[in-house]
Amino acid sequence: MGVASDFGRSGYGSQILTRAIEKVFQQNPETEYAMLYAVGWNSKANNFYKKYGMEVKNSYNVPFTGI
Repeated sequence: MGVASDFGRSGYGSQILTRAIEKVFQQNPETEYAMLYAVGWNSKANNFYKKYGMEVKNSYNVPFTGI
């Protein structure tokens, strides 16, 4: 998931994440939890996910080689 930096802090990330979570549990009502994988070096994203009650279970650092 990502939001262009020009649109950061505008609520789009929250809307996308909230809708994704709703979809997962609507389509799988018996599901108790879901997993989200995020790269370890992106502390901004990881803090964003923690704001929604997500926990870090494992951490793996993937090198960023640029785009």
